[in-house]
Amino acid sequence: MTTIQDSKVMQEVSLNAYLARDLFDGTSLMACRDEGLSTINGIALSVADGVMKVVATDRYRMLTGDIEVEDKDNILDQLLIPLRDVKIIISAIKSLPKRMVKDPILNLTRVGDVLTVELVSVTGSATCTVLLGDKGEQPFPPYSHLLNRDRLPVSVVSFNPQYMADFSKVATSNPKGSCLNVTFTGEGYPMEITIPHDKITWKGLLMPMRK
Repeated sequence: MTTIQDSKVMQEVSLNAYLARDLFDGTSLMACRDEGLSTINGIALSVADGVMKVVATDRYRMLTGDIEVEDKDNILDQLLIPLRDVKIIISAIKSLPKRMVKDPILNLTRVGDVLTVELVSVTGSATCTVLLGDKGEQPFPPYSHLLNRDRLPVSVVSFNPQYMADFSKVATSNPKGSCLNVTFTGEGYPMEITIPHDKITWKGLLMPMRK
């Protein structure tokens, strides 16, 4: 007998594995390293209206990456992939040959609290299973209200240079290399950072340091 509790809805989405690598690699730089903070120790991922959104934060900086998916009907409720599993996925994609006849595909399939990740390329396929970090108990903190604030002049701002430097490691399509566009939103408010990319819309936040 199948009960309501036993029934699990399957959600799935596919995307170019190289773009997935850029998305996961960039956002994971900003993820919290403390496994005790399970809601931010990883990357939060969701798909709706034909767009995949990936975000991570350690409370001092944050980065979101949006990318269009081919199948506009696919839906993936927000889930949290633990940082340790994100690193495994990135490593698997980076281990593929640099030049392939056909770009590899990353398939994500969610059933309940389990995410199946399949990497498919012309050389074969590999699959791993991820137990989602949040388990649906505590969602990733809301963040949309922090983005796209009005621009306000700031006379002096103090920030952690290492945190800012990490944004320079995020993938960009700028032919001249790393490029950060910084917008100030007022005294005591986070700086908004955008990074040029022809496929990914990057938006970052960096909190100022207290004097």
